Amino acid sequence: MSGLEVVGVILAAFPLIISGLEHYQHGRDTWALFRGYAKELKMTTLKLATEHERFQNTCEKLLAGIVPAVDVEDMIKNPSGMWDGELTAQRLQRRLHRSFSTFQQTTKMMQEAIKELKEELGIELNEPINVPKEKSALKREVKRITLVFKQPKYQGILKTLSDGNDSLGKLLSSNLELEPRRREGSQGRILNILQTVARSIYNALGSSLSCSCSSSHLVNFELFAPSLASRAGNEEALIKKLDFRVTLSFDPKDLKGKQKTPWVWDEIALRMAELPQKADFSTEAVSTTPSKGSKLVKSVKFSEDHSIGPRLPLRSMAVSQMNSMDRPLLPTDNGDCNGIPDPLDLVDLCDALAKNRTRTGQFCYGYVTDNSATKYRKFGVYLLNCCHDSDGWSTVSLNELLQNQDINLFVGEDSKLSNQLHIATTIAASILHLYGTQWLPETLSSDNVYFMRRHGVLDYDRVYVSKRLSDATRRGSHGSQPVAFVKNQTLFCLGILLIELLLCQTLDDLCHEIDPAIDAFRPNLLFKPMFSSQLEFRMQYAATDPIKQVVDHCLKCNFTCVNPSLNDSEFRQAVYRHIVAPLQDNYEMSQALREEIEGLET
Repeated sequence: MSGLEVVGVILAAFPLIISGLEHYQHGRDTWALFRGYAKELKMTTLKLATEHERFQNTCEKLLAGIVPAVDVEDMIKNPSGMWDGELTAQRLQRRLHRSFSTFQQTTKMMQEAIKELKEELGIELNEPINVPKEKSALKREVKRITLVFKQPKYQGILKTLSDGNDSLGKLLSSNLELEPRRREGSQGRILNILQTVARSIYNALGSSLSCSCSSSHLVNFELFAPSLASRAGNEEALIKKLDFRVTLSFDPKDLKGKQKTPWVWDEIALRMAELPQKADFSTEAVSTTPSKGSKLVKSVKFSEDHSIGPRLPLRSMAVSQMNSMDRPLLPTDNGDCNGIPDPLDLVDLCDALAKNRTRTGQFCYGYVTDNSATKYRKFGVYLLNCCHDSDGWSTVSLNELLQNQDINLFVGEDSKLSNQLHIATTIAASILHLYGTQWLPETLSSDNVYFMRRHGVLDYDRVYVSKRLSDATRRGSHGSQPVAFVKNQTLFCLGILLIELLLCQTLDDLCHEIDPAIDAFRPNLLFKPMFSSQLEFRMQYAATDPIKQVVDHCLKCNFTCVNPSLNDSEFRQAVYRHIVAPLQDNYEMSQALREEIEGLET
């Protein structure tokens, strides 16, 4: 149990008591007997109703932004069983922070007071109130109830409820005020750890793909927007439970006539290992739906706070989550329980994957190691999926999709905004924790952002950057050269990418539409009146005001920070506050709206 089921009990009990008191006031005979106490009984009922309303308001504020708006009303009016969820408890615990235990104790105290009042009045949950029909019995019942309200015990119960509501309101108000600062602090710690981990993964893969055919291997690293830990201080524990998805490709054509073709496409998950030889993570396996042409893979859904909403993968994280945002975890192999020896360090990942094509999901192939790191250096390797047909899977850049105006990207107005914000949030958040690593070009463009096409179906839920680990140079793109007159090259390029994504076309095409004489986009065009006014006109129909402000922040870097560098902690916090967080919030709202529309249609 989460410990918050008490809130549901209180929400259910208040209306029962109030209804019971109102029930006794109905009927001419009852009113005649009560006329001496009518005013007192009415005031008592009103006081209880007031405390009920105050408690409901507190609960509504507590749930706002944590569960979908369509569910809040149900959790307040029909609370039975809806407050027992562990995931909801994690999010509320993060919101209440150090006050979580005090909040629980206060609600427990209020529950005991309500229970005592119900016993005194003889009211039972889920049982109808029987008003005696005989006048003598009714008179005794009326007298008994009125005596209850005259006792000092009742005044103590009412004071307990009032004081409890006062305490809960103050606790919630102070925590809501501090929540943005805590959120930024926790997210900052998560991003710093992830940056180190991402660098280690690159080094570990590089050392384990040092085979003779390494130049044929393309590594696609999945981007994601990390979610918050369930409470501040748990950031490292959260990241240790994450799976980092990597899709590896091998091009048989690069072998130049050699016979060895060990694998074509492999999707693997990397998980940080606690011990050199064994991984010690306790997970519960659940089945997932396999993609077309793949085998059934067992995995585990990590209940974050999800998608790390994280919000991870963010696209699958509904607001009922945040979702935002929960990555699946794989069960680990902890020894010789099935006659399989402990996995060892992998010197040649290419050879290891070639030799064990049937073992997916639960089998740990071994560990890849970053020998240059002192922490976060060892990662267990799990094969999730594979494809032996070189034409079965492929990567497609965002730029290609925009140039081809691929209608599948934004099918339906309901999903258009949600898809755009999912991709935008994933890229923006990834910049913060991949900046300075080998995974991310300094001048990111739509040419550097990839999606997987599996058996003809594009998967927009997962966004990738691609690298050849044997290639010292980064995969560049036209229009991605450093721009001398901007404060921060990375954010400026992010702004350009967001414009293309929101307008569903490349800026080269947009330039040609505005002025056929312009053969290609140049960054200085953004500051020319004719072009900027045309762009602003188009953007007003493509994005909301908060999203347009995000784009403006990216292009102008108009933060009050001394050092406009993503290596500076103050600047990183400003980027998160004014760019990443608004994108995440708007994505969550679009998801909630989409779910609400789908709910109305069903």
